[in-house]
Amino acid sequence: MPATDNSSGDQQTLYRRLDRRTRLRLWSRRRAKTWTSGVAVVIIVIGVTFAATKLPRLEYHMVSGRVECKSGRAVQGVYIHDSASRGSGFARWNAETTRPSVAWYTRNNLLGKKYSVSVGCGGIPQKWEVNVPSEEVSGVVNNFTCIDGPIKIQPGYCYHTS
Repeated sequence: MPATDNSSGDQQTLYRRLDRRTRLRLWSRRRAKTWTSGVAVVIIVIGVTFAATKLPRLEYHMVSGRVECKSGRAVQGVYIHDSASRGSGFARWNAETTRPSVAWYTRNNLLGKKYSVSVGCGGIPQKWEVNVPSEEVSGVVNNFTCIDGPIKIQPGYCYHTS
């Protein structure tokens, strides 16, 4: 004779045999699991809603300005370091035709309130002769003058001029 699956009937029979107190305890445990899950979902929804409405929002913005290599070397690149670390990257730049040591830069999609620049003076765009960093500045339009010095003295510095 083939075996039949009568496990649900066996469970019901076993459940009916339990005393009233044990059945009440099992029923409350099932309800507590459901209730606890529901409370957890509500707490998460409230937390996410609060965070979305109360926390400051980071918005993309554009920065621009002028950089100058004081030694007279041609500007070969401008790298923007975003304080939020998400918008860092190379800026678009154009050197002045009469003075290649001066260039105008722009960079879109910055998230942070502050940024700094690294200016490549001399060399070629793929390999700068001198990499000159600046301090962190705020605002959207900033100009820098970079003291790039002799080739042997690598540590130069770009200071904020406006």
